[in-house]
Amino acid sequence: MRTFIFLLCSTAFGFTSSEIFSQNTKIQISKNQIVSIDAVFDLLRDQTEYTFIYQEDLFKDTPKVELRKGTIRANKLLETCFLDKNFKLDIKGNKIVITKSDTSIIAKQTTTVSGAVSDSDGRPLPGANIVEKGTTNGVTADFDGNFVLDISNDNAVLVISYIGFATKEVRVNGQSIISISLAEDAAGLDEVVLIGYGGVKRSDLTGSVASITSEDIEEIPTNTVSNLLQGRAAGVQVTTGDGAPGGGINIRIRGTSTITGSTEPLYIVDGFPVNSDNNDLYVGGGINEGSVEGAAATKVRPNALSMINPNDIANIEILKDAAATAIYGSRGANGVVLITTKRGKAGKTQVNINYSTGVNTIIRKLKRLDGPAYINRVTEAEINGGVHPDNVRFNGSDSFHPLAQNAGTYDWQDLIYRPAVVQNLAVSFTGGNENTKFLLSGKYYDEEGIMITSGFKDAQVRLNLDQKVGSFLNLKTSLLLSHSVEKRVPTGSGFNFNAVTAALGYSPAHNPEWFEERTGLWYTDTKASNPDTNPLKILEDVESPINTNRVLGNVQADFHLTKSLTFTASAGLDYSDAVRKTYVKRTLTFFGSPVPQGSADINHLEAIRTNGNGYFSWSNTFGSHNLDAVGGVELISQTISNLNLGIDDFATDELGTDNLAGGNSETINLSNGKRKWQTVGFFGRLNYNYKSKYYASLNVRQDGSSVFGEANKWAFFPSLALAWRPSEEAFMQNQDLVSNLKIRASVGQTGNGALDPYSSIGLWGISGNAYSYDNQIVNGVRLSRISNPDLKWETTTQYNLGLDARFFNSRIGFTFDYFLKDTDDLILPVVIPRSTGFGSSIQNLGSLRNSGVEFGVDAVVVSNENFTWNLNANLSRIRAKATEVGEGTAVDPNTGEPYIEVAQWPRRGGPRLYKGQPAGQIYGYVIEGIFRDQAQADSWPVDMDPQRNLHKEGFYIYKDINNDGIITDADRESLGTGQPDYVFGFTNRFNYKNFDLSLFFQGVTGTDIVMFYGGDSDKPEASDNWTPNNRDAFSAINSTANNSRKGLTFDNRQVQDGSYLRLKNVRLGYTLPKAIGVFSGINIYLNASNVFTLTTYDGYNPDVSSGGSFAFGEGFDAGVYPLSKSYTLGLNFNF
Repeated sequence: MRTFIFLLCSTAFGFTSSEIFSQNTKIQISKNQIVSIDAVFDLLRDQTEYTFIYQEDLFKDTPKVELRKGTIRANKLLETCFLDKNFKLDIKGNKIVITKSDTSIIAKQTTTVSGAVSDSDGRPLPGANIVEKGTTNGVTADFDGNFVLDISNDNAVLVISYIGFATKEVRVNGQSIISISLAEDAAGLDEVVLIGYGGVKRSDLTGSVASITSEDIEEIPTNTVSNLLQGRAAGVQVTTGDGAPGGGINIRIRGTSTITGSTEPLYIVDGFPVNSDNNDLYVGGGINEGSVEGAAATKVRPNALSMINPNDIANIEILKDAAATAIYGSRGANGVVLITTKRGKAGKTQVNINYSTGVNTIIRKLKRLDGPAYINRVTEAEINGGVHPDNVRFNGSDSFHPLAQNAGTYDWQDLIYRPAVVQNLAVSFTGGNENTKFLLSGKYYDEEGIMITSGFKDAQVRLNLDQKVGSFLNLKTSLLLSHSVEKRVPTGSGFNFNAVTAALGYSPAHNPEWFEERTGLWYTDTKASNPDTNPLKILEDVESPINTNRVLGNVQADFHLTKSLTFTASAGLDYSDAVRKTYVKRTLTFFGSPVPQGSADINHLEAIRTNGNGYFSWSNTFGSHNLDAVGGVELISQTISNLNLGIDDFATDELGTDNLAGGNSETINLSNGKRKWQTVGFFGRLNYNYKSKYYASLNVRQDGSSVFGEANKWAFFPSLALAWRPSEEAFMQNQDLVSNLKIRASVGQTGNGALDPYSSIGLWGISGNAYSYDNQIVNGVRLSRISNPDLKWETTTQYNLGLDARFFNSRIGFTFDYFLKDTDDLILPVVIPRSTGFGSSIQNLGSLRNSGVEFGVDAVVVSNENFTWNLNANLSRIRAKATEVGEGTAVDPNTGEPYIEVAQWPRRGGPRLYKGQPAGQIYGYVIEGIFRDQAQADSWPVDMDPQRNLHKEGFYIYKDINNDGIITDADRESLGTGQPDYVFGFTNRFNYKNFDLSLFFQGVTGTDIVMFYGGDSDKPEASDNWTPNNRDAFSAINSTANNSRKGLTFDNRQVQDGSYLRLKNVRLGYTLPKAIGVFSGINIYLNASNVFTLTTYDGYNPDVSSGGSFAFGEGFDAGVYPLSKSYTLGLNFNF
């Protein structure tokens, strides 16, 4: 978004010197206004040391000029006003005399060229200047951006300029019609950065804010905003929670600041906070605990940003430090993402159509054994496990005998994954007049999943309306309606019904067609020691679509009370309604046993968030002192309701969830609930700067929440920021190296109240112990959770030191930030005495520290008439550790030291937090060798298990960490961490004439991943197992009786390096140089995403987080839906 637009209608000027003022001299425009040329010089006279002298009626025939509130460089203003040199400037000291210039008669032209000038979105730029280079010959574009110009020869160069846009040179090359698109020029305008309840010029910014521009957004044809954030900003880590169409993305800004609360940032869309937390959808289980459905349950966190069309986004701002986020108070600890959508513009209605289609494929296949090798390996394992050769499963059963005789190879990855078609159509209409402006857009997106039966469809409509009511009132309305259908498939941490892991573990010797015809039950090998569920049957027999409707709307009214005072009032609604219907057919088996005659679950989730605020904005200038202030109040209310119904034993699969009466009523499980909480906040901000050199910014917020106990409902969150721009000092004016230099420092506090709304109060629940009363079975009621009225906010205190610099006339830019982020009063479950009747209570206990450095670089590497090369890069390093761990948490059995264990993982060994140690450490056993022979196993002094059943030759030797002579849970140590050492991204953009090419790379280094699937024995290279002839092998004996991994947790052999470098996106485009028919601009582009990944990780995707949005959930791969490569062809029309 730009601060203002300077529009000069139907005239052009020229001058003899373009460097009258220094490059840092700027003109302040206090309000939107239409003025005469004389008034423009009055502004220059008042704000500079120069006096302008000219004849009184010199500009009587020139049109008036529209100025919009903001700042412009004085030289840029003069250069544009006098581009055609019809006036002469005579500089005498501080006096500038303006007279009519003597223009020579231009020789008869030999060529006429016509065309249109527009911005990057195809909107016309009326008043744009088109001049033949090296002459005074030029014209201005009309109201529709059209122009006609006679030029001296058909190889002339046209110079096109417009205030707020980069000047462009175009060679005619014999063309008679030319369409010209100008890009916005950050150096020409002082860009406004949104920082919450208002904005500030980037040059005046005191906080740490990263921006993602419309150019970045247009490069990636994605359906979700989340994908736009990965690798684009320093300090922002994005991991893939689920690669499924419409799946969630996990975003961390400057690390993890909470353990039990939401780790997602606050998302603000057009000034309105959208719901992104506390909306998990448990589907396909969770109702019947312990049942098949429960084992296959999938916890779905909807992608909070999937309803926003990336084509509608103007820019994204990421607020990182306390100076930028403190004004959001209790919601700012995880950072803030501000999304601004496009608005209408005055002028002729413009239509944009963007259509793309392509194909997605799995990012890579994993290598597995072929059929014969698999049979040999299984046979060997069973014989080594004590099975007589005649009873080996492939020889002892007639139904399997043909496989052993003539085994083929069937890669089940080829059977469940497919090339998937994706289509995207986006249409927008923009236009209006000076009083009413509009944007009306629509999108239809249809993506087949790369896993069969999966997919995602999304349709939405957006209306942005701006209405000016006199000079007193401006109204802004934003409305979004969306409907999506997501066809989910069982993957991820629901291990038993996980099609991803099933495809890797299922026998490659089983012919699915033969198996189906032979038995009718081709989905399982019931003779195997660990029967597996057939992956195809999982995908075909489990149906689980999610239908989601969402409404996001808000209205904002700006009342201009005085020249410097505005009152803003806004109200909004975020409503979502999601229904997931899961049906597991009667033919599917579960560990060799059939599902109880079919099973159905219906889950309904409704979330309603309302937000209203009112605030005053004031700004004024007193000589060289500039002040602006904001103060107001905000009310937020949210209600989430859920209803879950499960029933089993269906007589037929024909109607599934549409025939719940067909199930057995005695198996019905029903639950529902409602959660509601409210927050009220009072906020204020005061910004001050002196001569654009010295800056101070103070933010305060007082929040009250219904979530906390009576004594701690309110909390105060302040911040203070200071900045100095040495580049504005006199001693830096006579040099060309540094264009801008700013040093920033800030300190402030934010909070986190995103947790269960009833955490501080005691809860009653239905007891599982029934009793008889009046000859009827009655369930009792019991207190299920103890109250804690002293529960209070988690508070994050953040310190930031930063530097912004630009060099060589802003051709190269550099940013640096160092931050220290301390979170105190962590909200955790704490062990309490059993005498209370409870095992734990929710308390404030412990502290967490995140610290790090962030770097950013941008550069114009090459820029000439036909070719430009731009580079952007960022790098960040963030470390987290616990600085305080109180009593009542888990205790290390070896040291007696307390630690915090992230309890979201069903297997012991999940991330731990020890005081002073790096956070998110993965704990497990350490394999230090293999028993070479039975003598060594018998004499080994450490018991691998109490009965020494694991003391066999070829079995693993585990390290006795605490030297107590037996391997127990106490013998686990840190195996690594899922927190990366470095996160980075870099983009190269090339433009050659009408071609454009962008290459975007991103990656991480130093992270570790626990891979839960794809055992070593199923890999082609897995041949170095212990045998009597290979006693120094790397891996244990291949045996069904080898339980040396103990089945309790993971070990160091399962932890792998997750570092990677990925070519995330490549885009090649071509813009037609001429208008065709009604089309003013046509762009054709080819796009490829996730092109290649350089990594040593054995799984599908090193950029994975099976832990979802849980704290330190990165580094765990439980077989989530794989990431896909995409290849897309698109057309973008403007008319």
